Amino acid sequence: MRKSLKLTAILLCVLPSVASARGSMEATAVRLSRAYLGVWSSNSSAALRQVSFIYGHRVRFYGRVVSRSGLQAEKRRFIQRWPIRRYALRPGTVRVSCSAPKARCTLIGVIDWRTESPRRAVRAHGSSRFVQGFDFSTGHPLIILESGSVLKNARRTTRR
Repeated sequence: MRKSLKLTAILLCVLPSVASARGSMEATAVRLSRAYLGVWSSNSSAALRQVSFIYGHRVRFYGRVVSRSGLQAEKRRFIQRWPIRRYALRPGTVRVSCSAPKARCTLIGVIDWRTESPRRAVRAHGSSRFVQGFDFSTGHPLIILESGSVLKNARRTTRR
């Protein structure tokens, strides 16, 4: 009887923490995604520096597996093409699912975006489905997946 009481007490203590950990991972995934988009939208050199810290060594990036250094090179080219960027998760569209045994979460949402290249006198804007995958098993969360697709009304306009 005493063993079963101890076991019950342990389970009652552990089960809420598993649910809490999953809820915490979900909330952390949303915060990380918002912070990532904030940096990506505001500071090109910080955006490139963050690649080394927030992405895994290998990342599934829009259907391809790339190394962290390859991803950094790709993001550098994008920044050169579009030096002014604004990305934001659309409120009410974000969904996160986590797998506690693997300590991984997937965030799916809609981002609204605007990009601009004054040198080329071009602007673009639209909305995209956005997917990010996070691995929480490494000591600090890492992005291991990034993907998406333009939804509609992406427009490119030339300034005069």
